[in-house]
Amino acid sequence: MATYIGVAVYVVLYAGYSLHEKLYEKRTNHFAPIFEIDFESDAVWKPGEGDAIRQQEKDQEKGKLTG
Repeated sequence: MATYIGVAVYVVLYAGYSLHEKLYEKRTNHFAPIFEIDFESDAVWKPGEGDAIRQQEKDQEKGKLTG
């Protein structure tokens, strides 16, 4: 009996969380895009920051190699 109640609670909570994300946070995806994740440090950036941070790191590496 408790299993059936647990499944119902899970479905209600999942639906509520999905609606909250769609209506208030304007997101339709639960997962971080792969280009926003740094697998070496396990860092996850805000949307749009991943490319900018990678470019800064490349510029720093160029500066170290030439300077």
